[in-house]
Amino acid sequence: MPGFYFYEKHITSSNCSDTRNAGRALITTDSKFSYCTPSESFAHYIEDMSISNESKKRGVACPTGGSVPDNIAYSSIVPEPSFSFSFTFSSVFFDRIITIKDFTNSWPSYLTYSMPMSYQANGAGNQIPLTSSCSATAGCVLSFPSDIRNATVYAVPNFLAPHSQLQIESFNFQLNLCLVRRASPIQPLNATYLLMISYPQNDCSGLNAPLAVMSAVIDQCYVGGFTRSYKYTYDVDTDKAAVVAYNNEVCQEPGVESISSTHLGQCQLYLLTGTKARFMSFKVSEFPLLPVEGHYFYEKHITYENCSDTTNAGRTLIHASESTCVRAENYDRFINSISQQGAGLLSSYSVSTSCGQTSGITFRGLSCGVEIVPDNIAYSTVVPELVFAPFLSSVSLDSITVKYFTNSWPSYLTYSMPGYSMSYQIDGTGNQIPLTSSCSATAGCTLNFPSAGLNIKLYATPNFYAPPGITPQVTTQTIQLPSPPKVTSINIIKTMHDSITFEYVVNDLSYGSETTYIVKVNGVENNSNASCAVGPSCTIKGLVAGSNVTLSVYAVTRNYASVEFTQNATLYQAITKIELPTLVSRTNSLSLTYNLVGGDKRYPLLSSTTNSVTTVHPPASQPLPQTHNAQTLASISNQNLTVVSLATTSVIVEYSYNGGVPGETTVSFTVNSTAATCTPIQGSSSQCNISSLTPGSTYDIVATISNDGTTVTAQKTFTTYPSVVLSIALEQYNSYFNVSYTTKGGIPGATTYIGVVNGTEMEAHPGYFIYHYENGQYPSRKIFTIVVYATNDGDTDMEILRFTTYVPPGGFSTSQVFGVNSVNMTWTELVGGKPDSTYYQATLDFEGGPNIVKCNTTGFYCYIDNLVPDVEYYYGFYAYNSFFNPHYNNGDSHTYPELNKNCTDDCNGQGQCVIGSCECDQGWDGPSCNIKLSSNTTQSIVLAPTTTNQPTLSISFNNQVKFSIGLLKLVEIDTVNNNTDVRGLDLTTLTGWKSSGNGLYYNASGLSIFIGATQVKQDNAEVYFAGQTYNNTVGSILYNITISGWAFASPNNQFEIHASISNPTICKETLNNSTFSTPNNLTSSLLIGDATVSEALLQGKLVHSSMVDTLPNIITYRSESGGSVNTTTIVAITPTFTRSITIQPSFHLINRNLTQECTTDDSVSLAPISHPSFIIMLILISILLNILI
Repeated sequence: MPGFYFYEKHITSSNCSDTRNAGRALITTDSKFSYCTPSESFAHYIEDMSISNESKKRGVACPTGGSVPDNIAYSSIVPEPSFSFSFTFSSVFFDRIITIKDFTNSWPSYLTYSMPMSYQANGAGNQIPLTSSCSATAGCVLSFPSDIRNATVYAVPNFLAPHSQLQIESFNFQLNLCLVRRASPIQPLNATYLLMISYPQNDCSGLNAPLAVMSAVIDQCYVGGFTRSYKYTYDVDTDKAAVVAYNNEVCQEPGVESISSTHLGQCQLYLLTGTKARFMSFKVSEFPLLPVEGHYFYEKHITYENCSDTTNAGRTLIHASESTCVRAENYDRFINSISQQGAGLLSSYSVSTSCGQTSGITFRGLSCGVEIVPDNIAYSTVVPELVFAPFLSSVSLDSITVKYFTNSWPSYLTYSMPGYSMSYQIDGTGNQIPLTSSCSATAGCTLNFPSAGLNIKLYATPNFYAPPGITPQVTTQTIQLPSPPKVTSINIIKTMHDSITFEYVVNDLSYGSETTYIVKVNGVENNSNASCAVGPSCTIKGLVAGSNVTLSVYAVTRNYASVEFTQNATLYQAITKIELPTLVSRTNSLSLTYNLVGGDKRYPLLSSTTNSVTTVHPPASQPLPQTHNAQTLASISNQNLTVVSLATTSVIVEYSYNGGVPGETTVSFTVNSTAATCTPIQGSSSQCNISSLTPGSTYDIVATISNDGTTVTAQKTFTTYPSVVLSIALEQYNSYFNVSYTTKGGIPGATTYIGVVNGTEMEAHPGYFIYHYENGQYPSRKIFTIVVYATNDGDTDMEILRFTTYVPPGGFSTSQVFGVNSVNMTWTELVGGKPDSTYYQATLDFEGGPNIVKCNTTGFYCYIDNLVPDVEYYYGFYAYNSFFNPHYNNGDSHTYPELNKNCTDDCNGQGQCVIGSCECDQGWDGPSCNIKLSSNTTQSIVLAPTTTNQPTLSISFNNQVKFSIGLLKLVEIDTVNNNTDVRGLDLTTLTGWKSSGNGLYYNASGLSIFIGATQVKQDNAEVYFAGQTYNNTVGSILYNITISGWAFASPNNQFEIHASISNPTICKETLNNSTFSTPNNLTSSLLIGDATVSEALLQGKLVHSSMVDTLPNIITYRSESGGSVNTTTIVAITPTFTRSITIQPSFHLINRNLTQECTTDDSVSLAPISHPSFIIMLILISILLNILI
């Protein structure tokens, strides 16, 4: 205050920035009170205080150098203050916001302040607070209610002043802002919450339990519902509290005190209804309100969207007996009724001041409130039982670490709790001693105790506020703090003449290097060996030989010392002589016996070398040596491990090594790093058997060989044979069945078999046995059970096979219908046999030839065409089913004669029509017997193969007429797709043709081609071919063309044989005309030459028969223009074949009137034609070869 003496008292003389703990003194300058005034400690007096007393003067600076021992600083007479503030505003009338930028004042810095701000509406009425802390340097932002149009703003320094000395100064400047100064800092309120507690009687001391407790953050605005709000206020100056209600949701003035201002702790009457009264008392707390078991409970939040704002949450606690007509927390309405519904509460509210008038029913759930809860209530419930306990992570000598707390409450009842208060009792008696007021529920805390080994009873109390009348729940736990480690015994390790080595046993080594040891010798602490402090062994030297010593050791851990443990010992005496009666060599040591002469008989052998042993007795410098040469044995080496024999579950191994002490070698085994027993083999010292292995597994076996302290290993990897696995198969036959079996695994060659059929053991051969049916007859529907046992290495695998025999097949009947060129063969289905295993074959054969399968099918018919008319065929029906003998039926029958077999012009009456071809009377020839023959005929014919590498045969008649016939190409035709060529082979380009007699043949890459010729020696000689007998004119040349080995793309295709006929040449004159005709279905003819002018003509007889796969088959011919001049091409069109095809066209010379005599130059020299039988033999050999192929 201006004009007063002023100074500060600080904690230290060097730090005046610690303003939090500074004390202040203010003394009047009135001379009546400026001397003999009690000082601030009230333990002594200030004798005199004036500006001029230099010996007592204290400056305005912070004391230094210790010249002011009582730490007084800033002593002065307070000057007159002069201060103001600057501000900006965006719009007083619209935004209603003023920003205070900073304050200026005339005081020194050690007198500066922060200021609360208030205002008067229109400069009249009570001052309304705006903020309690507007920074002197950073300023603040002030917001005004919406109904304020003009305001006077006040600034008051935050200092506490006696009311009689309050000085107020105001300043007029823009907006009529007035600055008011008050010289008092506001006393801090050590509380966050204001609580309104309701009791049933006029006693608020807590003798009776409260009926309801409402807790709210002081001066926090809460929404009260129904467009109302409220706040709990507390005036520190008057020590009065009140509940203020507002008719808006933002606590905007004016407000009405629904609970009038009352001093803290004062008990006042409050009527709920005309007959129901309660007594109310205000309390303050720094902790949230304690939820109490069995009470109704809920929270009030600032907004309904954010229930995580626990800082500003209010809490309400209502006794279960108060379920009707209870004042709500804003005290301007009632809770008409409250009850538990499910996990939450069901409540009815009234906005009137009379209990019972309801405005609706609202559910209160356990979760955070939602929009349908306008008063922002959350977590409403009936408080369950609380069970909680600290979780201890460690207990040490004088401390306990709490890691966290567990409790049975839902998180919404504990989330705002600061932690737990911890205290303890020693041995469970006496006063509780505080430890900490805030042990975190999640992070825990460390509790320290004054001593080790205490028996602690630990108390934990949740940091919630419990109003008078309610005792907070406490959990206890008894804990024994461990005693510090102590030495329990001393073990003497080695005693010498002047030293002793010993170990000390400690009951607790868990503290590691924190524990050190103090060693005393004969009661005196001995620090000669620093390692003795680390322990647990110690060597003390420099002692007197033969003396008695007392050893004492105690442990020190964290400044806690244990009791001493004491042990007595005696040192050795001197020795005068050492005798060595025996000396035994080993691999790395020498064993000896010795006698000590004189002195102490316990004295040990002290040192040794590789080849000698020297005992030394060191008293003074007089060793007593005795040396004896010795050779150590070689250590074990060259170890080896081999597998002798292998089985499925065992292995016999053999080990070997060199060196070592005889008779002292031990061998142990591990299998895949696991210890295993290896049983010795009788009669062998180095072989043993390891059993209980797993078949088919790989093992690493290690033999560890130890001898005289040396250990070596030998390793071997092996795989056991897999277990024997049996598989069997069954094959059935008409009179027996065969059971075959194979095995995998087991010891090779060591498997034995047993076969059993329907309980009868069979003679088992390696891999099979045979069971013959009774009387060799296949039984119908008989059940067989087959069991086969395979045994190997003591392990037996068994397979069981059961089957029932089939009903033998039967009921097979057949029929066949022959036509002119076809036969239709049908049959009935075979009954019985193995299901889905029946198929049928239809066959034809001719004159004892092989059966040709024409159909192989599961159907019931077979249609065969392209047969030659009026030929006898042998047919066969076959029904096959699995292993059963086939059912069959066969016979023979003729195809019908060809109906279209008439000859051209009926042979002009000069011959007979036989099998579609004219057999002319003598003197006539030609396709229709219309050519008159000259009497000058000849039979002198020469036939020879070509001399080139082409398939051509040349013919010469009496050295006058010459022609040739040769093969051009083979073509496969796809008749389904527009008769397109599938494959063709140009025979004129083939190389490798060979001649044999009057024939040529080719054989390569599976394809075989033969062309040969023979001459008819007598007129009308019969020629039998393809089931038909033909008469041929004398001199006719019969050609045989046989082809085999052609791989057809489809059996439905056609095959064409292209042959070239050269036009005959008479001497040097070549015939030109060529006529091809097919008068019927049996024969075609080719005539080269002019029947009216040519002296000779060439006629070809082309029968429509062939031998396809040894069966007579119908073919056709056509004629094409020759590929070269003066040639004619004939094409034989045949079906496909699987073995071979043979065609037999014939050509003969018609001597109409041959009179020319050729000169020698025109003649040709050809070998005479071979005998027909030779040619026929070649043809038959070729056919046979192709059949075999």
